[in-house]
Amino acid sequence: MWHEKLRNHDLSKAILGEKLVLEDTNRLRDTIRLLEADPQKNDALWLNNLAGAHIRLNEPHAAVALLEPVIDKFPNDYGIHANLGTAYHMLGRYQDAEREIARDLEINPDAHFGLEKYHLALLQYLSRDAKYQARHVYVDEFTGGFLAGSGPFFPKTSISEEIVGGSSNNLAAVEADYAAMMETNKDNWRLPDMLATVVSMDPKPSYRAKWNLSDDANFEQGVIYMAQMNPKEPACFVMLGIAAWRTRNYNLAASAFEKAIDLGSPQSELLKGKVDGFRHYISESHKHALPGQIAMASIAVLILYYIYSKFRDRRRARRVGQVQSAQLGILLAIFFCLNAGACIWDAQSLSREKSRSHDLAQVILGEAPVVEDTNQLRATIKSLEANRNENDPNWWNNLAGAHIRLGESQVAVTLLEPVVQKFPNDYGIHANLGTAYHLLGRYQDAEKEIARDLEINPGAHFGLEKYHLALLQYLMRDQKYQARHVYVDEFTSAFLTAYRGALPRNGFDELYQSMGESYSNNVAAAEADYDSYSKTNQGEYDKSQMLAMVAAMDVRPAYRTNWDLGQNTNFEAGVIYMAQMNPKEPACFTMLGIAAWRQRNYHLAASACEKAIALGSAQTDVLKARVAGLNEYIAHSDRNGGGFKHMVVGAFSILLIYCVYAIIRDRRLYKRAAMIKN
Repeated sequence: MWHEKLRNHDLSKAILGEKLVLEDTNRLRDTIRLLEADPQKNDALWLNNLAGAHIRLNEPHAAVALLEPVIDKFPNDYGIHANLGTAYHMLGRYQDAEREIARDLEINPDAHFGLEKYHLALLQYLSRDAKYQARHVYVDEFTGGFLAGSGPFFPKTSISEEIVGGSSNNLAAVEADYAAMMETNKDNWRLPDMLATVVSMDPKPSYRAKWNLSDDANFEQGVIYMAQMNPKEPACFVMLGIAAWRTRNYNLAASAFEKAIDLGSPQSELLKGKVDGFRHYISESHKHALPGQIAMASIAVLILYYIYSKFRDRRRARRVGQVQSAQLGILLAIFFCLNAGACIWDAQSLSREKSRSHDLAQVILGEAPVVEDTNQLRATIKSLEANRNENDPNWWNNLAGAHIRLGESQVAVTLLEPVVQKFPNDYGIHANLGTAYHLLGRYQDAEKEIARDLEINPGAHFGLEKYHLALLQYLMRDQKYQARHVYVDEFTSAFLTAYRGALPRNGFDELYQSMGESYSNNVAAAEADYDSYSKTNQGEYDKSQMLAMVAAMDVRPAYRTNWDLGQNTNFEAGVIYMAQMNPKEPACFTMLGIAAWRQRNYHLAASACEKAIALGSAQTDVLKARVAGLNEYIAHSDRNGGGFKHMVVGAFSILLIYCVYAIIRDRRLYKRAAMIKN
């Protein structure tokens, strides 16, 4: 189990039920009070914020009462439908909830990074009768595999349409036959086929006409998301079990199914059989692993016996006049051979780093980006222009977004600039206009719009939009500033003062600021002294300390008054997101290098810094020094630790062979010595 938990942290957390983060009820009450003190009932954002606070306080009735009267007033607002659908769901009004979530997906098909589709699938399952729920799972593409699976491997099969042949599509008759056989002969081999026939005759949930969730790259995140949102819903834990089963995490799969049973799943009998199968397989696996464990224990006993025999045989040798030599020397030589690499520096090979940090490596090493489908985007633009809806911000966002994806940023600016005052509180208008300005190099205008979109929605892009603001506040500054800072400014001093080995911790800004007090915060004087100093033949350490002092004297970027991105749990995801959106921006690759360096992925860090240099970074001289230091560290590590594991395995093998040989030889020597004595 512990190995599965380490390997699948998010999945195990959802299944095994780590403590949920409790909502801050006082803060939510204050939010409601502030919103009600300044009512803006013509603003969809105001309504969504108020309803969302009630939903988080587990007051879905209040949210429904608030949103039902305005649903026709805001027919194209994603948030209104999403919040009303969620409130209906919490109240058990599944058909009403399904209608609203289906509508929010029409407005925004990629809602919640594509995870909202799983909400619709769950609601379409919960809307059906108990018989349907007893023989299906809510991601219906997996129903066939779930019903047919009985061993360790999750079947890839789906229910074949051919099974229905000869059944005359009389669902009630087939259900009756299945129920009768269950009562009379539960062990009949035809039962699975009969259940498959019943399942194949059920109407498919309507979401399957649009999507195939079994091939969705977000499958695991989707079922985890649903379980987190619905911790008392047994259907969610059945799907978590299937997610674990597919990845051969049998302990987690069994735990998920047991939790579904405890929550009162209508599939309890079926789930119990699955759990018994998993437990049997796990038990048998342990039995098969036993010989290997015995072998390891035997080797340990053999080595301990050899050490004991050396002391015993020395005493015997003294009694019979024999002197044994060289054996202890050989054993010590092997021991020191085993410990020769104990000072390993811990630089990882590039292949190991790629497997350990896949997303980071993918962006740094430049796997081919996904190319936009220009024909589809042109068709989208044509359709939108043919069906104009200029009072709907979503219409403007969809049209501008298509132009941005086609590399037509100026067209997007021309579209959005005239309407930004018309929709002052629409997140998408500001986000799209800011992105278009960014692509045109209008960084100050872009920064203003992205700052505004974060005022409207501080959690935009799951908290990653903050990194966009940080990047823009860096790009707005002059070349000198950019040459001595990184865009996530909390890491500037660590980056400037690091040379090789582990990246220093953050938090030394105050130290370098105090060093700059001798200049009375005269940045120009400090810059001039640094330029003179850097031309001398001083060491890298002294120059880096002085550069960090100059950097600490610069005015901090404004985002740092709101957030500390150095402590942000989304740091790696944020810098990856920025690099994917800005593949020609050297500052983004410098930050990727820092992200890799923090994890001691030194090869990836060097590769990222080299890419920043190739893109024309303003920090080229500093980056060259960092690459040289990292490569020196890697080379030194290889000399000290290269092949260490192979050396250990080889030495252990030699030791084992020598132990067996020495025991046999010493027995013969002892017998010979005893015969001579007699």
